[in-house]
Amino acid sequence: MFRNKSVLKKPIYMLAVNNSFQLVTVRSNRTLFDTRYKDSPCPWQATSWIVSECTKSFFKMNDNAPCRPSEVINYMKINHGVNVSYDKAWRGREIALNFIRRTLEDSYVMLSAFSDALIQNKPITYTAEEANDEDQFKYYFMALAASIVISVDGAAMKNKYLENDLSWAWFFGILKLFFRNIMKW
Repeated sequence: MFRNKSVLKKPIYMLAVNNSFQLVTVRSNRTLFDTRYKDSPCPWQATSWIVSECTKSFFKMNDNAPCRPSEVINYMKINHGVNVSYDKAWRGREIALNFIRRTLEDSYVMLSAFSDALIQNKPITYTAEEANDEDQFKYYFMALAASIVISVDGAAMKNKYLENDLSWAWFFGILKLFFRNIMKW
C-alpha cells in the first residue's frame, strides 16, 4: 500500500502536528509501524525533522526563502499551532533547505563536470578551480571568451563561504593569466 515506511510516516506525523498531539512509536520494522498518543500531561513538542517537513512546501513556494528561524517559529505557530525553539527552527530550516536545494558542498562537487561541459561546448572557455588540502572547493573562475567584458562583483554571501582578501587575490591572479593566454589566440 505504501512505497516505504517514510511515505507512511510523513502523513501520520503531519496529522499529529496539525491536530496538536504527540505520537510515540511503539513498534517499528519493515512491515509494521505502530504508534500511540503520548501521555496527555506531556507538553506538545515537534522535532526538527517535523519542522522541516512542515516548512518544505513553504520554502518551495516562497521566493524570499531562505527565511530566518524567527519566521519559521511564526509559521509553525500560525499554521500548525506549535511552539518551537529558535534552535529547533534553525535545524528544521537547514534540513528543509538541504532537502530542496541540496547543500553548498553538493553543488561545489559538480563544478568540475560543469567546467568540462562548458569547455566541450565552447572551446574558447577558460576555467580554473582550486581546492584546499582536503580536496574541498576553495575558488572557481570561468571566462566564456565570447567578448572581452569584465564585470567584477562580490557575491553577497551570508554564510561560511564569504569572500576575503585571499579569494580576491586568487581571482585577479587567474584573471591576469587568462588575459596573457587570450592574447595568444
